Amino acid sequence: MNRTLILVNAAQTPDDLARVVIDKAIESSRNAEADPLVFLYGDWTDPEDEKFNKWLDKWVLSCGTQSVNFVDVRAYEAIVQMTVDAMELCEKEDFTRIVLVGGDADFSRLAYRLKKSGTRVEGIGSAERADDFLASCDFWTSYEMLRDRDE
Repeated sequence: MNRTLILVNAAQTPDDLARVVIDKAIESSRNAEADPLVFLYGDWTDPEDEKFNKWLDKWVLSCGTQSVNFVDVRAYEAIVQMTVDAMELCEKEDFTRIVLVGGDADFSRLAYRLKKSGTRVEGIGSAERADDFLASCDFWTSYEMLRDRDE
C-alpha cells in the first residue's frame, strides 16, 4: 500500500510556520492510497502552554478530522523518540515515503538509514544547521523557503 509516515518535532519547528509545515508535509501524501500516519512530538503537558492548541488548531484547519498522534516528550527527548518510533513503525508497515519535520543534523543518521532501506525520505528543517540532514534526504525543504512561500 502507498502510505506516508510524517514525524514532526514541534519543539524545533517555529510556531509561525506550524500550518505551512503541516500543509507541506501532508502535500506529499495527497496521491497516496491511505491517509498518512502522523505524529507530533512536543511537551504537551502544560495546560497553560498555548503551543498545543496552536498546533491542534492548525492541524484541524489543514486536515480536518484526519487523525494525528500527539506524543508527549520533552524537547531533548523528541529526537530519540522519533527515531525509535520511525524504526518500529517501519518494521510493522511498509511506508513509501517518510517526512521528517523539525530536523537539523540530529536527524541525519535516521534519514540515511530510512533511505538505505528503500524508503523515500523528505526533510523539512532549518537550513543553517542541516547540511548532513539535507544530504541524507531525497527531498529537502527549509523553513526559510516555506516562510518565503507563505508570505
